[in-house]
Amino acid sequence: MYFKDEDFEKSIKILHQKKNSCGIDNVFINQFDEFWQFNKDTIISQINSNAYKPSAVMLEEIVTKTGKKRLISRYTCTDRVILDILKRRLVPIFDKTFSDYSYAYRENKGVYEAVKNAAKLIESGKKYVAEIDIKDFFENINLQRLEHYLALKISDKDMNQLLHRYLYIFTVVDDKKTRKTQGIIQGSSLSPLFSNVYMADFDKYLESKYSFCRFSDNINIYCASEEEAYKAFNDVTHWLQGKLGLKYNHDKSGVYPSLDRRYLGYDFKWQRGTNTVSVCRHNYEKPNYFGSWHCSAIQKIDRNYHIINDGVLNKKDFTILIENDEHKMYIPIETCTSINIYSNVILGSSFLQFINSRGLNVNIFDKYGNFIGSFHSEHHYKRSVTLLKQASIYNDERVRLMICVKIETASLHNQRENLRYFNKHRPSGTLKSAIEYMSNCIVEMKQSKSVNQLLTIEARAKQKYLQTFDEMISDDRFKFDKRTRRPPLNEVNAMISFGNTFIYRRIANEIYRTALDIRIGFVHAANSRSESLNLDIAEIFKPIIVDRTIFTVIHNLQINNRDHFEKEDNGGIYLNNAGKRIFIRELEYKLSSKISIDGQKLTYDKLMKAEVYKIVKFVQDNEKYKPFKYT
Repeated sequence: MYFKDEDFEKSIKILHQKKNSCGIDNVFINQFDEFWQFNKDTIISQINSNAYKPSAVMLEEIVTKTGKKRLISRYTCTDRVILDILKRRLVPIFDKTFSDYSYAYRENKGVYEAVKNAAKLIESGKKYVAEIDIKDFFENINLQRLEHYLALKISDKDMNQLLHRYLYIFTVVDDKKTRKTQGIIQGSSLSPLFSNVYMADFDKYLESKYSFCRFSDNINIYCASEEEAYKAFNDVTHWLQGKLGLKYNHDKSGVYPSLDRRYLGYDFKWQRGTNTVSVCRHNYEKPNYFGSWHCSAIQKIDRNYHIINDGVLNKKDFTILIENDEHKMYIPIETCTSINIYSNVILGSSFLQFINSRGLNVNIFDKYGNFIGSFHSEHHYKRSVTLLKQASIYNDERVRLMICVKIETASLHNQRENLRYFNKHRPSGTLKSAIEYMSNCIVEMKQSKSVNQLLTIEARAKQKYLQTFDEMISDDRFKFDKRTRRPPLNEVNAMISFGNTFIYRRIANEIYRTALDIRIGFVHAANSRSESLNLDIAEIFKPIIVDRTIFTVIHNLQINNRDHFEKEDNGGIYLNNAGKRIFIRELEYKLSSKISIDGQKLTYDKLMKAEVYKIVKFVQDNEKYKPFKYT
């Protein structure tokens, strides 16, 4: 096995055609050329000396438009390129050994050829079909057996060892690192080839006994009679289980009349006049999906619902029902702590009584994402002692200044970390200057003599930080020159406003579960404003949660200015429903991601909750307050 620089050129071109993304090393596709220039000699040398070890693969669970959960893989760009080179070397070796009736993941094969052969078999008198759907196909491939099949055709020991490392690669799920011992990861260039290698002997067995079509994990065996089809079904499922360790999906497998079955999205129809079988694509009705998320179903840690579409909320037995003219959706009370409404929703009296009895919060936003108001149960209460202590701290200039300095220096520290991240990956004089400026402002803040002086320094630092936004975003589609509110005048401002409001409400929900009074903050003046304390705590987390989510959705091309925003008559630009869905999903994903704090893995959501309880301990017990700082 020998790799040259030229081997990588074609694969790198293919990589650049993909959606901008990164693996565990945080090197995005649009940054890979620079990375490759610095590192290619080392990497090629490692491969040629059989010393290269693939990076761990990040696995993330997503929910598809049809509501199904799917695991997606994020290889590093380097491994994606290497895997593509390996594929181009291995396909010529193995493809010629595959059955002509294996149609998936092969050049000059595909859905059209599979459907065409199926129609030909039906036309020849095969009136019944034994359909077999392999259960969790990729996940249940035996790696030792697959390695054996690979070694039969590959004599190069170094090649086999490199393939071994990719088969038994480390994966990372929710910061938990484990080595693969069963199944192959979907999403790499080699996975489709590996699946066909694993099934090659099976295909040869079918070819010797039956008329069939196999498309990945879908196997159709066409028979002249129902009895023959059942015999084939039993024979083949036993072969799969005994020889390959693969089970079939009972709900998707069985014996049926051939003409009654849809195959790979196509319907078959017998033409009486010509005695032939015609084929036509099935006309799927596009379903309308109810625009809401149960975040725990995606990340399994959060308990917040976000409702985008119009409807009526009511109590139904011991759960919550939201419905409109087209859809119904149940929200299990056991998995819910708050409901966030971004649309025109009618709240039934039984619903309000029910959530009051269960201690749930409801937050209501207008179509632009601005917070309108909230409903909190009567179980939320204030303790007079805590209220008096909170007010006493606010009125004590020395103590108030002390906690304000801690909050604002933590906020600037986290803003500076964003600058440092981008300066590390895209060094810039502007970013370097801003980092130095922020550092000086932190020193000045610690020397402040009054809250007003502190806030003046904070305003200057925030202005400098926002002046670098355009450089951190680095995308001509999303230009940012200054912060504008009510209305936001461009797409970036729209996301900042929406994200900030989102964080304010998340922190407010937690404050309402304590004895703290949300009206009395420390940094933000407690005057006519109905809420202040949540705004204070949000200052710490906005750079890490909101700003980084904005960078993510732009850099990963998840949001564009054509499809995900709307412009109002007043010149304001806001996220539309599609944009809100994506942005909320990414905010929730960010909140559910974990970092290591004092050796313990914690989500940002838990860190925000912990921040609230730090304030509680500071107010009630005079414990030293140490705000969260990203490191």
